[in-house]
Amino acid sequence: MGIGSKRPLATTRRFVAERVSSIDWKVYVNAQPPSEIWATLAGVVDLQMTQRIFAFFADALRTGVKTVHLLMHSSGGFVTDGVGLYNYVANLPIEVITYNAGGVSSIAVIVFLAGKKRVADETATFMIHKRDSGRA
Repeated sequence: MGIGSKRPLATTRRFVAERVSSIDWKVYVNAQPPSEIWATLAGVVDLQMTQRIFAFFADALRTGVKTVHLLMHSSGGFVTDGVGLYNYVANLPIEVITYNAGGVSSIAVIVFLAGKKRVADETATFMIHKRDSGRA
């Protein structure tokens, strides 16, 4: 199976998979599903991001992933979606380590805090503000 195959992660034990969405991830595996995955999360926190994250972690759980390193960069989005993501990610039975890739703002800060471990470079920025009408 070659690079660029769109075969679902859960259907094969020998794969090279690529997906491009709000969660971009690449996994290169010889024989066994990975125990760790590195992924990026970028963009607006909204329903589409929430659905992609749910699908991503469902794949990770089905294949026995133990740790996800989640590199984040987001200016924020909708409060309800962010709170839902926080609750989901914080309660996953796998270790999620979140990284600030440069800027995590508004409701995305709450999603960042869902990581069991959190890492931020000395030049990373966070922005928090009072709640507006539905978007943070």
